[in-house]
Amino acid sequence: MLLPLITNGNFGRVLATIGLAVYDWLANVAEKDRRRMLTRKQTLKAEPLLRKDVIEGGGIYSEYRTDDARLVLSVALTAQQHGATIMNYVEAVDFLYLNKKMSGVKAKDVLTGEEFFIQAEQVVNAAGPWVDELRSMDYEEARQKLSLSKGVHIVVDRNKLPLKRTVYFDNADGRMIFAIPRGASVYLGTTDTLYDGDKQEPQITIDDVEYILDACNLMFPEVHLKISDVHSGWSGLRPLIFEKGKSSSELSRKDEIFYSRSGLISIAGGKLTGYRKMAERVVNIVAKRSSAKTGKCITAQLRLVGGEYANYEEVEEHVKVLADRMAERSWSETEAEYLVHNYGRQADQIFQEALKMTDEPAVALSLAELAYTLENEFVERSVDFFERRTGRLNFRIKTIPKVRERVMAFMAEKQRWTPERLQEENRLLDLALKRVSTFSR
Repeated sequence: MLLPLITNGNFGRVLATIGLAVYDWLANVAEKDRRRMLTRKQTLKAEPLLRKDVIEGGGIYSEYRTDDARLVLSVALTAQQHGATIMNYVEAVDFLYLNKKMSGVKAKDVLTGEEFFIQAEQVVNAAGPWVDELRSMDYEEARQKLSLSKGVHIVVDRNKLPLKRTVYFDNADGRMIFAIPRGASVYLGTTDTLYDGDKQEPQITIDDVEYILDACNLMFPEVHLKISDVHSGWSGLRPLIFEKGKSSSELSRKDEIFYSRSGLISIAGGKLTGYRKMAERVVNIVAKRSSAKTGKCITAQLRLVGGEYANYEEVEEHVKVLADRMAERSWSETEAEYLVHNYGRQADQIFQEALKMTDEPAVALSLAELAYTLENEFVERSVDFFERRTGRLNFRIKTIPKVRERVMAFMAEKQRWTPERLQEENRLLDLALKRVSTFSR
């Protein structure tokens, strides 16, 4: 990742050098991947699109991109391998008690409407933005613990913003913005504003989009991005710990655990980079409270499903080998890179499945992905596939019309949908397409 150092920016050369050195040490970065400080000339060579009048130098350091939806999926699949029962589309609608102590939850399958009980010695509330709602369902009155902050990302074609690498840059208001290439797209973000609206689908506003575009056009003045260049976007909510009188950017990103008299354990706050440490703390608390003899949390030594690579060089080699095989059947290297980055070692299995399909290459690959995700990744609805498993809704939205009809028909056949269910799934996909590409006032 490139950190440009600009006149009157957040980071001077000395501070940036020290900060990146500490980062390398804390993250135990391999020597070959450690920070490298750049002159002004080197910085502009590393990214020629940067604004030339304010650049004083820069730093290149190791940062790690993740796909949050697929990370959650990988965690769930890994937990399943270790004996967990994963229930998709199941909502906890109430708590169960025995002698005023929590003893489980009343649950509902939101696809069938069936309700059932889950008995449990310990109940953990890790519901993110909904932590306070679940705490208020407990029999004791719960005071507000969270402030929600909305973060928005937008996506443009890479030919509109042809970056050579990821850039983390200053905005005029002092906040920092990311510009991250991903395949044929670049995504930009993020915003940080207090939020009290609909938690299920926080809306992206024109102001959100213009804020990010203005920041981008300020740092990359030759690109002249407009709202019409934005083909999709998404918004999420940060469940930050409430502190009276503070703005969103002033709120701490620390995590905190709350205990209720009923025994409910709730955790909120924190950052994605610390999710395993947060999980470790909670699991160790559960183990200590449990009547069963269990050891301490093992997440620190656990490799996630899909992460069967020793280093990034192995990932690149996998892409190269798969790209050579796919080129023989008219698929591009971009498709090989996408498959490996999305599915890891399972990319080969999906490619082999695609070879069995008689459809044109783009459709065949989508159907092979669908077959794999239906079998292995808890796919139930059309948006599961198009958004949460493949990222197509955000990063390759223009390809959806080409594959949609065959994908929906294949899914209807495999899931045994009625004509009414197929109609409903198409309606939900239309709503999702509108949600990611339409911005409110």
